[in-house]
Amino acid sequence: MDNESVRLNSSIAKCKNCGAKLVFDPKTMKLKCFSCNGLYDITTTIKQVRHPYTEIDNKEYIEWVNLNKTVKCEMCGAIVKLNSLDITQRCPYCSNDYLLDINDIKGVKPDNVIPFLYDYNEALEEFKKQVKNNFFVPTKFKKNLTTNNIEGFYAPSFLFDAKTYSKYSGVLEREETYTDSKGNRHTETERF
Repeated sequence: MDNESVRLNSSIAKCKNCGAKLVFDPKTMKLKCFSCNGLYDITTTIKQVRHPYTEIDNKEYIEWVNLNKTVKCEMCGAIVKLNSLDITQRCPYCSNDYLLDINDIKGVKPDNVIPFLYDYNEALEEFKKQVKNNFFVPTKFKKNLTTNNIEGFYAPSFLFDAKTYSKYSGVLEREETYTDSKGNRHTETERF
């Protein structure tokens, strides 16, 4: 099948061939239909905007975080409550993934999204490897490792301009300690 462009205007992108939900595939960096194996290019625009620090409105953001938010699943029509900071959720009834409209989010919004590099199976294997190789992970946790609830999430980050002036001062020293032939210890300090 030829690649077709799909513009993501809603939280659900559907395959033009079979109507199934499209999922981002990190290996191809395209949207993939796992029903008919159709691939769709993602239309992207990269913006790099400098945000003034005064753009942050903490009061408005705090109010938004404390609000009870509900979303309607576009697949089955269920109404689902979101936790305070969630902007994505999986419908508990039909397992559809949905996303809050970016205009509904208060405060500074991310300008770009960096895509995932690993698919689900690769991420799962990497997680298992890290748990097994970590000395400080309790043995009981390693033996009873459940991996059915592992999910990816996007962590937004922001870049703000700042003008700073810093002044540092210090002294560099090298210290040598040695023992002479009589068994006496001597320490010599050299400053640069």
